[in-house]
Amino acid sequence: MKSLFIPITAIVLAAASAAQTVPNRVDIRKTGVQGADIELRFPSAPGSSYRVFRSPDLGLNSWVDTQVGAAGTGGELIVLIPQAGAAPRQFFQVRLTSGANPDWVLIRAGNFIMGNQMAAGEGQPAELPAIQVFVGEFRIQKNEVTKDQWDTTHAWAITNGYTFAFNGSGVAGNHPVHTVNWYDVVKWCNAKSEQDGLEPCYYVDTTIYRTGSPSSVRWDPAKDGYRLPSEAEWEKAARGGLAARRFPWGDLIDHGLANYVANSGLGYDSNPADGPHPAYVRPAMPYTSPVGSFAANGYGLHDMAGNVLEWCWDRPTSNYSAGYTIDLTSASSLFQRVLRGGSWLGQASVARTSRRGSAFPDSGRGNDIGFRIVRGRLQ
Repeated sequence: MKSLFIPITAIVLAAASAAQTVPNRVDIRKTGVQGADIELRFPSAPGSSYRVFRSPDLGLNSWVDTQVGAAGTGGELIVLIPQAGAAPRQFFQVRLTSGANPDWVLIRAGNFIMGNQMAAGEGQPAELPAIQVFVGEFRIQKNEVTKDQWDTTHAWAITNGYTFAFNGSGVAGNHPVHTVNWYDVVKWCNAKSEQDGLEPCYYVDTTIYRTGSPSSVRWDPAKDGYRLPSEAEWEKAARGGLAARRFPWGDLIDHGLANYVANSGLGYDSNPADGPHPAYVRPAMPYTSPVGSFAANGYGLHDMAGNVLEWCWDRPTSNYSAGYTIDLTSASSLFQRVLRGGSWLGQASVARTSRRGSAFPDSGRGNDIGFRIVRGRLQ
């Protein structure tokens, strides 16, 4: 949920909420003023309904129904709300009242087969053996975090006690943020949680993690704020309900399905021409694509293969022979963290759903690395 603090004719607008009581908040993507009215823009899903609430502060019980509603169309909705007199600060929140949230997908609890299930000899030893893993229920953002989303929370964070090693980059506001290291991404998740009235998930001892690159960051599994997916959560979501398939949609790949570097030397790459995706090549790298440019997988998630690699919480293991467990303590920067999903810079072999990559949490920040967020207590 975005929280925007933008001064407009002495009015401060914000989309924020008490998450414990408002589970269906919707991101406000843009605010403005039209005459005597406040303008809010937000995404919608067909068949859904939305209502706008107003508050003079961010208190849990201070939200008032503006009586302004809208019906979802599948595109961006624009609503106008009369200004509340001469109030110096106003905060706004859009809530989903019926239908599906267009920004998030619910992944139900259950077992799935994790790891490489293709022909012997394909992939890496780290992807084997294929094992059954139980994953609890969680919600995952449909798209990778965009530069606009990053900037909004980053701006809030640096005025609220957070420090970051890097600012994050992006080709445009609707492209994925990139060049973000693991530590900064984890802090950003905490900042967004605080911004939206949620309990942060990450701590150093008992203190909310807001600054530095400490030797140990702890994930509190009882908290329900924003966080990185575990490696198992990521792979289950990426498979989209399919089993024993190479990619989120099946076994073959081409530029109509993902933003990656085509190579006809791979038997499962059916693209007619080799090289990066021609639609996104520009004078300077990176060649990222706007999030959601390609069809979603079976769970409604975009770019689970290609565009940018995505940080996960876990440290990588050499293989799955001992099963899969989550270490809730991050250890130090001497240990790498998992990257999943391929990128605009990688070939199809790296975009495979079972492929496991990794980088150091402090120095791993290439222009092909981004992330997406999830919510859900670890079960």
